[in-house]
Amino acid sequence: MPTVDEQEKVDKKNGDIELLRQSLNSFYIDVIRNAQSVQNKFPLAGVKGGKIHENECSRDNLVCYLALREHDLSDIQLKLAEQGLSSLGRLESQVLVSIEKVIKNLGLPIHETHSLCKPTFTDARSSLAKRSQLLLGRPREGRKTRIMVTLDSSEIHQPELLEQLLKNGMDIARINCAHDSRKEWKMLIDAIRHAEERLSQRGQEVGRRCRIMIDLAGPKIRTGPMETEIRPLKISVPKDSQGKPIRFVEGFLDSEARLTERL
Repeated sequence: MPTVDEQEKVDKKNGDIELLRQSLNSFYIDVIRNAQSVQNKFPLAGVKGGKIHENECSRDNLVCYLALREHDLSDIQLKLAEQGLSSLGRLESQVLVSIEKVIKNLGLPIHETHSLCKPTFTDARSSLAKRSQLLLGRPREGRKTRIMVTLDSSEIHQPELLEQLLKNGMDIARINCAHDSRKEWKMLIDAIRHAEERLSQRGQEVGRRCRIMIDLAGPKIRTGPMETEIRPLKISVPKDSQGKPIRFVEGFLDSEARLTERL
């Protein structure tokens, strides 16, 4: 027979698990309801005959993720980690499936019925790989990543540098449109294409065309000029650990100075 203290610990643990079940299930239902409330605001073109389209799953997963991020998960995540369960830290690509797996591991059935499409882990990986290739190009043999290099107008007149970048693995050239103008951007793109042509003429082509990413400048928050505050400058005497002065303080008076400055 367990002692009173042992039984109290068991009861407390069971109570904590039950509270976690209720919290997670309530959170799951709330995510579904919020996602369904905005689902129809984003209709998809090209979905016919009742067939589930890949983009439909992506849309539904996105609205679920946005609904999820309206909640503070920190408390639930800590409690899940205490139970040795997934803390829902990397569920972006399969929101509902990830939550449902945790709910099932807590011994709860999935009661909620809904019209949301739920991409599985396999579906999510497949979609991500396909769209990454459309956007970034296929990865080079031997690696999964792409190399993106930010270029500016200083590279326009450095043809050898552009050739070296292309030969050494530059997959994407990024142009930051927060700087320069359309004239420089066009010249930079032309310089990249001319570098590719020169490599091809010498039989040194890299087997692919470098992609160009145009990074558009978005809205920026800028502060105005700071008002100069005029106030007395306090000069303190350096002191030791007992609070006794350890040396004199020297100051300079400059009648021509516009502001007081500590040196």
